[in-house]
Amino acid sequence: MSSLGNMIKKEVKELLTPARLVPIIIIAIVFASLGGVIGGAQKSLADKPVIGVIDQSQSNISGVAFYALNSTSNIVYSYNGTDPATVQEGLNRVQAHGGAALLIFPSNFSQRISANQSAIVQVYWMMKGADVLEGVQSSVVSLAISEMNYKVSSYLIDSKAPVS
Repeated sequence: MSSLGNMIKKEVKELLTPARLVPIIIIAIVFASLGGVIGGAQKSLADKPVIGVIDQSQSNISGVAFYALNSTSNIVYSYNGTDPATVQEGLNRVQAHGGAALLIFPSNFSQRISANQSAIVQVYWMMKGADVLEGVQSSVVSLAISEMNYKVSSYLIDSKAPVS
């Protein structure tokens, strides 16, 4: 073998030691697992969030809010009324379907909006853990709530509701 071949063979043997290969293998495993997490997060973002809705207000405004949520979410539980037992029933149903949240429009929801006050929507979050995918799922529900706010605002503007 030529001296150049011997030199290349010696350098390759020095580079392929366990001390140099182990970090490369570990980095490859870490990057592969990160790719799996990011791929799962992207899939979770593409799916509609699973939620439940209880409408205690039963008004036009809460109907618009429900319609907006229905267009951006998969609603597995829906109830119109003020029976307090339905909250636990809704939580159970949403949890059974692997849902993210239960939203409740209180009975004074439309009255507060009509009086130019902030209306409060109660949100019960279904957190299973503190991993990345749970944060993504709650963000998707937050986006659905933002879309609901936009649709309610558009409805109020279209219906020429008084604004102070």
